[in-house]
Amino acid sequence: MPSEEEYVAAWRKSTRAYGQDVEEAKREAYRRAAARGQYEILQNLPEEENNLRLYVVLQQTYVFPYLDRLRAETLIIWSRNDSTVPPDRGVKLAKLMKNSDFHLLNNAGHDVQVDQSEAVNSLIRHWTARSPTSGKYQPFEP
Repeated sequence: MPSEEEYVAAWRKSTRAYGQDVEEAKREAYRRAAARGQYEILQNLPEEENNLRLYVVLQQTYVFPYLDRLRAETLIIWSRNDSTVPPDRGVKLAKLMKNSDFHLLNNAGHDVQVDQSEAVNSLIRHWTARSPTSGKYQPFEP
């Protein structure tokens, strides 16, 4: 198991937003996980339960084919700089969902809601404020 300092250092490298309050939350989450043995549990999972390729196959088999059936409008906010799940996955997801509103934000990693919190909050406020029955949707412009 990586040390708490290694864990926090890796997080700092992967985020564009840094704050002492967020670091404290990361440290607390690390300590809770360590106390419960979550790292060891993850390391000891059978291959079929910890396999990224299988995860992708499961999505392609049991999730993606059904996304076009969603009727609810969906806001998708993605990061242009996400090294965990690249932007093209978000674009593909948006294309599969008929009623999606896709936004790609710059200067954010995988935790786009942390790295670009003001932009994300603004998008959510704008998106939820519009009336779904008015037909007067105004595109968001940051």
